[in-house]
Amino acid sequence: MMKKVFCLSLWALLPLTICALNFTDYVVYNDIENGMKAAVLLEKSVLIVFTLPGCSTCEQLKTEALSNPSLAALLKEQCIVIVAEAEKDHYAKYPFRTYADSTNTSFETVNYYDLITKKIGSKIVPYTMFLNPRLEMIGSTQSYSGFESYEAALKKFIQLNARNPKRIQKKITISEATLLLNTLPFAQSIAWEDFKAAVATLDRQNVYILEDVKIAEARAFLDTLSMPPTHVLISSR
Repeated sequence: MMKKVFCLSLWALLPLTICALNFTDYVVYNDIENGMKAAVLLEKSVLIVFTLPGCSTCEQLKTEALSNPSLAALLKEQCIVIVAEAEKDHYAKYPFRTYADSTNTSFETVNYYDLITKKIGSKIVPYTMFLNPRLEMIGSTQSYSGFESYEAALKKFIQLNARNPKRIQKKITISEATLLLNTLPFAQSIAWEDFKAAVATLDRQNVYILEDVKIAEARAFLDTLSMPPTHVLISSR
């Protein structure tokens, strides 16, 4: 248990009517390694929120900010969000850019406690890190003093990476499909015919892994849609 880390205490919200969304519906929980690998596959930015069990401020951030429906939808659209408990029983590679560069062998495997206190140098949770799609740190914010200030920090992060969500349509391996399905709460495997039949009602921000279709056929169909799902991946079997 992390005894010496203390609990201290975005973008204009999308003008859409959005169904209630809890942070557990889209956040990668306590799995930095696979969250990073998923971000690389989807070419997304990353938001890491270090928290601690029993930290009341951390819980407030989760329930007030990360579970805000409009903010949650924005986060799900723009980046992979990872919530990591800053303890010693989970590990990740550092520097994080190692996950984006498979040739890099200059890294350490560090537990989450040492990661935030020694590598990042913070003894305060919650602690939020902002990483670009190359998994380079571009900003951070300590503590949580309320929704408005946290939203403002997030707004700055998203503006630094401003873009429409990149459409990802490509083939992936079985192991990559398994990683996405086991890591992202909003990833799902779906048969090609079922996908075509339901596409008008699907959540565009979810990740869809298609089976039994060629990439050219899938792209041709998606090009006929005015607002296709952003992430459509073809699992090779």
